Amino acid sequence: MSRLLRFQNGVNAPAEKYGRGVKFVSVSDIIQNDYVTYDNIVGSVDVDDATLERYSVENGDMVFQRSSETVEDIGRANVYLDNRTATFGGFVIRGKKIGEYNPYFFKCLLYSNEARRKVIRVGAGAQHYNIGQEALSQIYLHFPEMAEQHRIADLLLLVSNRIDAQRKLVELLKKHKRGVIEQIFGRRLDMGKDAEKWDIVELRDLFSKVARRNRDGKVKNVITNSAEFGLIPQRDFFDKSIAVDGNTDGYYVIRTGDFVYNPRKSTTAPFGPFNRYSGTEDGIISPLYTCLVPKGKANPDYLAWYFRSTAWHRYVYDNGSQGARHDRVNMTDDLLFGIPVLLPPIAVQERIADGLNAIDARWSSANKVLAHLEKMKRGLLQQLFA
Repeated sequence: MSRLLRFQNGVNAPAEKYGRGVKFVSVSDIIQNDYVTYDNIVGSVDVDDATLERYSVENGDMVFQRSSETVEDIGRANVYLDNRTATFGGFVIRGKKIGEYNPYFFKCLLYSNEARRKVIRVGAGAQHYNIGQEALSQIYLHFPEMAEQHRIADLLLLVSNRIDAQRKLVELLKKHKRGVIEQIFGRRLDMGKDAEKWDIVELRDLFSKVARRNRDGKVKNVITNSAEFGLIPQRDFFDKSIAVDGNTDGYYVIRTGDFVYNPRKSTTAPFGPFNRYSGTEDGIISPLYTCLVPKGKANPDYLAWYFRSTAWHRYVYDNGSQGARHDRVNMTDDLLFGIPVLLPPIAVQERIADGLNAIDARWSSANKVLAHLEKMKRGLLQQLFA
């Protein structure tokens, strides 16, 4: 690559210089973007003109990750595609463009099996996997004619930009769904008589605990309760089953329509995920979770959406002990069954559920399109850079 790039390590500035000034490329910018632009760079640093000139990143330059924790991440690379000048951080190696190549083609080529093998081979380090300027300069890659590079890059950029647009649509729909959920449920508990005559009942009025145990060990479908993905087979979530034969006798058996509460907190579920099981196959779930059967007094889809809102969080915060572990809610049965549930008339429940189901279906459809586009790009990369 020495005929095409001149390599240099990045700038290390005092801590007080960061947070203002010119944008600087960091390792996260390399990893998180399909290609780097001035606008998608996160950080900035205050440098003088002489430093910026020496440590400049300009249109068509390549940027490499210097150090990584795993062998798979050695020398991860990206390309800077922007006419505005940026700089680059100390954990980054810049490859200044000195030869002729299509920049986006070069970036894709660096992720081919051949290129990754060569980069990984020269990575070294006792505690970290490192790659240096000298090692990068000694790597040789095969480039087609410029016209072919342009054709390939134009095609892949077209697909990448379409993926980026679809990803933004998915995120927009996700935010819209969250906004509608909170608009419907968010303030109802505090509205009292003004809440359109919605009733407030306790969870004990709507659910009873699942008593079914996997005594005979016949059910093998272990379910995990994920804040992001809901109740899904563990084999899908982890690509394997964590629970093993002989260890599931105490697990609860859940069936279609049952609800499961997981006290483990996360960013997306600060008081634990509370999900409805939609699988058709009986599943088994850890006794650490609380499994519930609806009594049929409310629309089950409505209840599922209610527990994806934050309307019940304040009650848990005000009444629940956080327990010894910071990552779990110390959810007793009394606390759980006392959770307030907002219940409008059944016709209103159905309208709310239908509306949220429609929004969710659109989001799900957009996600499938995104997955298809990403699969198509992987296939193209495999065919073009095998």
